[in-house]
Amino acid sequence: NIMIVGHVPPRRIPAYLQAADALVISNSAKDIDARDYTSPMKLFEYMASGVPIIASDLPSLREVVSEREVTFFEPNDAAALVDAARHVFENEKSAGQRAEQARQLVERYAWSARAERILRFLARES
Repeated sequence: NIMIVGHVPPRRIPAYLQAADALVISNSAKDIDARDYTSPMKLFEYMASGVPIIASDLPSLREVVSEREVTFFEPNDAAALVDAARHVFENEKSAGQRAEQARQLVERYAWSARAERILRFLARES
C-alpha cells in the first residue's frame, strides 16, 4: 500500500515520515552527481525520523551511513529494491535497530553540532 500526496508544508513532513513503515532513497547510479557528489537532505530527514531506511548503495550516501544504519540495495535494480524491502519487513527488529542507529548518528549533522565544531576549529586557529 502506497500513498502519494501532493505538496506538504515543511512543518508537516516529520509526521508523514514517522507514519511510514520504511523510507526509500532510490537515487540513480547513472547520474555522476547523485552517485558521487550529492549530500541528500532527504537522507538526513529520514535519519532523524527513526524509521527504517532503504537506500541505493552509492558513494554519496556511504559518506554518511553504512549497513549499521540503513539497508542498501543495488541502484537502478528494481528487483534489488524489492529484496531490500522484503528484508526490512521480515526483520523488523534489526531494521528498527538500524533506524535507531541512524537517528543517533544524524545528531552529528545537526546545525548546532556543526556550529560547535566550527567554533572549536576557529578557537584553535586564533
